[in-house]
Amino acid sequence: MNAYLPPKSLPKIMRRISWCLIAAATLAEFPLSAAIAPVDLGQAVDFRVLAGSGITNTGATTIIGDVGSLPTSTISGFGPGIIIGTNHGGDAITLAAKGDLLTAYNDGAGRLPTITYGPIHIFATETLAPGIYNDPSSFGLTGALTLDGGGDPNAIFIFQAGSTLISDPGSSVILQNGAQAGNVFWLVGSSATLGVNSSLSGTIIAVTSITLNTGATLDGRALALNGAVTLDSNPISFTPLAPGVPGAPTHWLGATDGSWTVVGNWASDLAGTPALVIPSLADNLTFSATGAANQSTTLGADFTINTLTINDPTAVTIAGANTLTLAGDPGLTVNTGAGLLTISSGLAFTGAAPTVTVNNTAGAVFSGAVTSAGSLIKAGTGTLFISGTTNVTGPANINAGTLNIATGGTFTATGTTTVAAGSTVSVTGDLVSPTINVLLGANLTGAGTITGDVNNFGTVNPGSTVGTLTINGGYTQGATGLLPTELVVTPHNNDKLLISGPANLDGTLLITTAGGLRPNLGDSFNIIHAASVAGLFATEINPFVGPGTLIKLVVVYTPTDVFVNAVQNTFENALSLIPLTPNQTATAGALDSALTDVRQAAVLNYLNNININAVPHELDRIAPEELTAIYSISFAQLDTEILTVQQRLSSIRNAGWGHTYYPGGGKEVILGAGGGQLSPAMSSSDVSFRFFANATGQYASLGNTTNANGFDVQSVGSTIGGDVRLDEHWVLGATLGYARSTSDLTEGGRLSADGMRAAVYAMYISGAFYTEAMVGGSFNSYDTRRAALGGMAQGSTNSTSFDTYVGTGYDIYVNQWTFTPVASLRYTVVNIDSFQETGSLQPLSFGSQNQDSMRSRIGMRVAYNTLCGAARVSPSLGLQWQHEYLNNELAMTSQFANGAGNPFTVHGPKIGRDSAIVTAGINVAWSRYAVYMAYQAELFRTNYDSHTMIVGFRVAW
Repeated sequence: MNAYLPPKSLPKIMRRISWCLIAAATLAEFPLSAAIAPVDLGQAVDFRVLAGSGITNTGATTIIGDVGSLPTSTISGFGPGIIIGTNHGGDAITLAAKGDLLTAYNDGAGRLPTITYGPIHIFATETLAPGIYNDPSSFGLTGALTLDGGGDPNAIFIFQAGSTLISDPGSSVILQNGAQAGNVFWLVGSSATLGVNSSLSGTIIAVTSITLNTGATLDGRALALNGAVTLDSNPISFTPLAPGVPGAPTHWLGATDGSWTVVGNWASDLAGTPALVIPSLADNLTFSATGAANQSTTLGADFTINTLTINDPTAVTIAGANTLTLAGDPGLTVNTGAGLLTISSGLAFTGAAPTVTVNNTAGAVFSGAVTSAGSLIKAGTGTLFISGTTNVTGPANINAGTLNIATGGTFTATGTTTVAAGSTVSVTGDLVSPTINVLLGANLTGAGTITGDVNNFGTVNPGSTVGTLTINGGYTQGATGLLPTELVVTPHNNDKLLISGPANLDGTLLITTAGGLRPNLGDSFNIIHAASVAGLFATEINPFVGPGTLIKLVVVYTPTDVFVNAVQNTFENALSLIPLTPNQTATAGALDSALTDVRQAAVLNYLNNININAVPHELDRIAPEELTAIYSISFAQLDTEILTVQQRLSSIRNAGWGHTYYPGGGKEVILGAGGGQLSPAMSSSDVSFRFFANATGQYASLGNTTNANGFDVQSVGSTIGGDVRLDEHWVLGATLGYARSTSDLTEGGRLSADGMRAAVYAMYISGAFYTEAMVGGSFNSYDTRRAALGGMAQGSTNSTSFDTYVGTGYDIYVNQWTFTPVASLRYTVVNIDSFQETGSLQPLSFGSQNQDSMRSRIGMRVAYNTLCGAARVSPSLGLQWQHEYLNNELAMTSQFANGAGNPFTVHGPKIGRDSAIVTAGINVAWSRYAVYMAYQAELFRTNYDSHTMIVGFRVAW
């Protein structure tokens, strides 16, 4: 209940009487309990004065104990002041003590009060029993406050002041009937001030500052969290806790040797004042006193004490064949900054809630026989190592830090073992408990043996590195549970749960691989073996699930086992995150169609073991799109042949049927009506035969596209032919040619061809109008060499083509000029014989196939005819627009040469459909002879250009 403030109109003495009556009523309603635990100061216990922003002294202050301040480490006025202890300034011990002090304040200030007063409670001359006293505002001391322990040396008094603590000059705190300064705690929300010549007993923990005015005496500690401590001629000491025996031991001294049975090895305070007796039941022991030696200790007899605290930064060992019994709570505490604690003697915990608190980095080791009655709690952020045998009668709670059951160690609890959030149990020895509950945020790991049922709501991580965790019992993984398993590729190994009972699965499976290495195709990892397996992992975190890998890991469940198997992923899935070209997609599809074919083992092994980002390039190597150059060579050769025929027939028209115009040739030159026009004079009786021969050269280039690599084609050849004028309208002729063609392919590949081509042609002339046509064919023999998967693939094949051409025009004569509108259509189909490659990991087989092309041209040709001595010179220039109607992205279909998989089709570089054709030529003719030269360029076609040159002569008779 809450007390109420009496009316302010009452006299002061009446108000005080009222408060006493209220307090008495409160005490009657709420009986005080002697079971209040002291406030654990941690490493702040040895400090008499501890501040946050410095310590300032005036006058002859004497402090028996340690001092320190942090973050402001200024400590001044000592000289004349005296410190009988260690001035830590702002060192690491001070830092640790400040951290523990904050914890202590939060603990003490946060406890449920026994009595709550109204604002600003004044303690006058009165007596209080043990309890927790709270005022949300402030406490004041005006007279003699007596704290009566009721004969209990462990009686606890806690005062919680929301704001301030102020003692009047001359006021005092008196301890009687077992009350001790070490069991009195003043928790002050702001500042504490002790009046002139006042005296106070107990530990003051103030959030802000503490001020001791002139002559104020403190039997306890002045500990300020954030502010300063100000002193003025103050005696500050601390009467150690004792069970009523003067000189009781509190600290290990080790002055004689390491034996616990020697009185001289014990001190009654931190300063090292010799104790008068050896430890007994009620003693709270601390290692060590200032300047202690012989931290390697031996019991020499069975000892029972209350609690044991380890602060010593050096290693401490407690050995011997006897048993140390800790009868109080928390039992054993190893504070931050302490060295390694090793207890190889027997150790027994008999308190109401036995607790082992380990906060140091080095940890604590129990290597002997340990027993704990009722339960055992592991607290603190450090590690408790069990290398001997520990037996707990009742439950075990691992609330913080790590419990490490080492190889050869055994930890047995007859009740449930609970691993709380933020804590870890590592088992390389044996853990025996009917039920082990791993809570959310907790971790159970190791490669030892657990006897009992494991319920995983946190993390169960088998193996210290990689290994098997044996569970002689059942295993249940809840929805929040996580099972990490690490797979080792070489040598083949993995984490495993070996469970004698049933396994019930849920939650998450986390798969990792040592070094991030991907397992090999066919690897199988047995991660769980149990008497039975029920359920599935709801979530699988898998680094090689695909997309992104050609070998994926799949989780396989059987009635008694869980496996992680490395299986072949499809190329479609593995590469789905990488943009692929159509050719790469087609090749990947062919590989997918042969995934289970043993004939593909070497290919898959190669592709599986390269970086996934390099696979698309290897697909390009498998794809034979560069062999579409076979078609390009034939198409280019056709253009050369048609150009030869066109130039031949054009020279016939421009030259007036060869020698007709030339003096002495049997025909006259007829001038047109304009007086300057040359026009042919033809007679049906004028039958002439002509023979011609020329050399040809051609260069064509197809550029790269996103889908295919480009290539160049070079051809050189020769053509012979002859024609005859049948009458004034008809000319009939034939050609025969040879060409050597090569194409430089990507990555050192090469295509070479030797071919023959033949054609017949005809021209019909009627006045200024003419029509010309050609029908022909070719045969080419090819040798192919291309950069393929894992090497060069080579092959040879033949091709044939059927070619047709028809063109027309109308000659318009203007003086010596001839203007001819022209139009033409050409069609060719190229057939490739079937063939098979050799070499590389994935040579291909090609069935017979074909590609065709149909192109039209329309434009204008201009020629000029002039006499130069006995020679007739006819230069010409033509400009045409060409359009492709059929394929502008040539295709090649193939299949793996080993017979695996389905055929697939890829395409060469895509080129434009429209282009400009520029043709320039010159013909120099005498009566029976002529020489000629022509150049033709195909320009402005997207991703394609070509250049053709013809040089030849003809003879007529």
